[in-house]
Amino acid sequence: MCSPLRVSKIQMFYYVLVMDTNISTSTMKIHNKYFCNKESPYYDPKICKLLSKNAEKYGINISRRALTILPRDLFHGLENLQLQKLDIGDNNLTTLPKDIFNLLDDLRTLRMNRNELKYLQSSTFYELLQLKALHLSKNKLITLSKDIFNGLQDLCTLRLDSNRLTKLEPGIFDDLLSLKNLDISNNNLTTLPKDIFRNLKELRHLDLYSNKLTNLESGSFNGLSQLKLLHIDKNSLTTLSNGVFSGLENLETLYLDSNKLNNLEAGCFNGLSRLIDLDISNNRLINLSRDVFNGLESLQELNLRSNTLSGLEPGIFDDLLKLQELDLSKNKLITLSKDIFNGLQDLRVLRLNSNQLSYLEPGIFDDLLSLDDLNISDNDLTTLSKDTFRNLKELYCLNLISNALKNLCFNGLSQLHKLHINRNSLGTLSKGLFNGFESLQRLYLSSIKLQNFESGYFNGLS
Repeated sequence: MCSPLRVSKIQMFYYVLVMDTNISTSTMKIHNKYFCNKESPYYDPKICKLLSKNAEKYGINISRRALTILPRDLFHGLENLQLQKLDIGDNNLTTLPKDIFNLLDDLRTLRMNRNELKYLQSSTFYELLQLKALHLSKNKLITLSKDIFNGLQDLCTLRLDSNRLTKLEPGIFDDLLSLKNLDISNNNLTTLPKDIFRNLKELRHLDLYSNKLTNLESGSFNGLSQLKLLHIDKNSLTTLSNGVFSGLENLETLYLDSNKLNNLEAGCFNGLSRLIDLDISNNRLINLSRDVFNGLESLQELNLRSNTLSGLEPGIFDDLLKLQELDLSKNKLITLSKDIFNGLQDLRVLRLNSNQLSYLEPGIFDDLLSLDDLNISDNDLTTLSKDTFRNLKELYCLNLISNALKNLCFNGLSQLHKLHINRNSLGTLSKGLFNGFESLQRLYLSSIKLQNFESGYFNGLS
């Protein structure tokens, strides 16, 4: 079984399980040569103590020692000790001796992160058939041979992030039949070969963020039927083609933010019926087709923040009946149709701030019966009709900061706790404006250019 990994700060970890009184003299010499020799850079009194007691099933940590080389026979004599954890991370290793791990066939966790490794021989991990976790992140690897991971059928976690990989050889992951977590983020990948992940039937998390991907071919994610989370943010994608995510029927979270997307083809999200969280923020989207989100019947969070959307087609959100959070902030929306939010009765958070809205259609929020937080700040609104918020019985916070509002009237906000109307051009407030606001606890009125202040403005704010 694969279990989540935890990074230990303990220099010498694991514990004595078995004692073996038949350890050989030659083995002890090896131990003394490296781990029990106070003049050796590999010296560790805790390791030496365990070795002198002939202990089995423990781990060795020789990280953070500024090591530049590992002797080829460093682990000779340890083959009977059932070493299960080895940490050689946070050193200055540029290369590894051939077959250095060959005798460590009980190893479960191998950490080699934060070194200067540029190349790994194809046979480096051949004997580590019981390996569960392999950490190669934060090195300088440019390429990996096709068969580098051959035989690692028990591997659950593979971290290749923060290297300099420019491509992945077709078939490189074919033997990783138990893999659940794969991190290839922060590399220089420009493309993904078709079927590159085809044998990763157990994969749950795939991180590809911060690469240089410009396009996703159809079939790029073939085989990932159990995938739950996919990070493709911080790349250079410009478009998503129809069916690009086909086969990801169990995907729950998809991050596409901070790319260069200017087009989403209708059908690009086909098959993602279990998707819960979709982030497409910080892209270059100008418009969206009416059917682009069709089939996303489980979606609860949709982030379209920081694009250049100037309008939204009526019906674009019709399939998103379970949506709870919608972020449309920092776009260029000028107007919204009256029925744009129809059917979104589960929506709790709506962000429309930092657009160019000058008018809101009466009834635009009528279907938002569960809305808790509404932000319409930083727009160009000059007036609001009395019934704009009439059905928002559950609204807790309303933000109208930095508009050009000259008058206000409210109806239906009996549960409102926070009201921001500062930085507007109100000039005056009508008497009884806050009647019915029996739950209001915080009212922000600064910089509204009030010309006179009469008694009775705050009647009803008990």
